[in-house]
Amino acid sequence: MNNLKNIDSKVREILNSNQLYYEMLEQWHDLKGGLAVEPEVRSFIEAACEPGARVLEAGAGSGSITNWFAARYKDTHFLGVDISRIGVAIARKKAPANASFQVGDLKTLPLKDQAFHFAFAQSVLEHVVGWEDAVADLYRVLMPNGKLLLRLENGGVQNVSRQRALLNYLLGQNHNDIESPSFELKNGNWTDHEHNFDVNQIPSDLLLKALRRVGFGISYFSTGTSHWRNSKNRGARVVSFLEFWPFNHLGRISIVLAAKP
Repeated sequence: MNNLKNIDSKVREILNSNQLYYEMLEQWHDLKGGLAVEPEVRSFIEAACEPGARVLEAGAGSGSITNWFAARYKDTHFLGVDISRIGVAIARKKAPANASFQVGDLKTLPLKDQAFHFAFAQSVLEHVVGWEDAVADLYRVLMPNGKLLLRLENGGVQNVSRQRALLNYLLGQNHNDIESPSFELKNGNWTDHEHNFDVNQIPSDLLLKALRRVGFGISYFSTGTSHWRNSKNRGARVVSFLEFWPFNHLGRISIVLAAKP
């Protein structure tokens, strides 16, 4: 327990002192035309951007995603929350009138109950010590019939063979691996930016269980296995057509749309 508290404190310290991390987040989205998200993620967020709707980005980073959508959906109200004062300061500089940002812990969001129609977190839970508490608090701030979109690395397949990953899912042997991040980062090193700040390796089956445990229903789930249909690897091509448990858990990225009753 003390070790988790130490890691949590270190994450907070680094994310409130590493300007480069947040500058590189901006650069990454700029390199991708302003919005670096998967097509499914974009379409789910766009579907939520109705006039008068309140949309929350949990772990907004430098604000690039929220500001991109806010500039295009001016009748939707956006709020981005991040643990870092640096990230929030960067986000506010480019925020349209219908977007605001504030500092906050995702495990104890400084927000009212049932305040949002839609919430999303893009590559965020990997960095949150106590990510299950963040899932529970996101449930709290969503209105009835509200939806939560999560995108994160599928920790169940990151460091094992596909065969071993399949067995782990079949036998229920997956667990969340807590890591001690290196926090090493050099400008332009996207590999370190993507991985060296991760605290968790969250398998997709544990993610779905955590969502269901707090009351969410699952509306959409994918780890991207269908994209393997043009792979040169015969096994990958076969798996791409087996879009059912546990084969549908073998992809690298988890994208989940969950609904609050």
